Amino acid sequence: MKLARKALEKSQAPRRSEDVLVEGIQKERKHYGFWSSMTYEDLISYARNFIKEKGIKNRSSLAETCQSLYGILRKRNLLDTVFPNVEEPKKSIKKNKMIEQAELDYKKTIRLILGLLGGEG
Repeated sequence: MKLARKALEKSQAPRRSEDVLVEGIQKERKHYGFWSSMTYEDLISYARNFIKEKGIKNRSSLAETCQSLYGILRKRNLLDTVFPNVEEPKKSIKKNKMIEQAELDYKKTIRLILGLLGGEG
């Protein structure tokens, strides 16, 4: 009876984390203080290598892939260093033309009003 109980306990024993990692079920976790022990240069180097290996193209992909790395880069204001090619959104040409037209219309209206006022006075 005791042997059967021990065999049952062994089969239901929780898996060791190494076994789970080998099977690919659980992600590998960084030890506590992994990021805080890194200098800025080390962190930038690690992040660039990680991004290159994973084929990450933008910040949101990094946040989805490794939230802790994204968080520490954001906290240390290093996102611009790691992702230097981020451009500001450009105004569309159509929007620029609409703004220019509105300015011209405004100037014409002001001239018309000033002309009318100047003629009356």
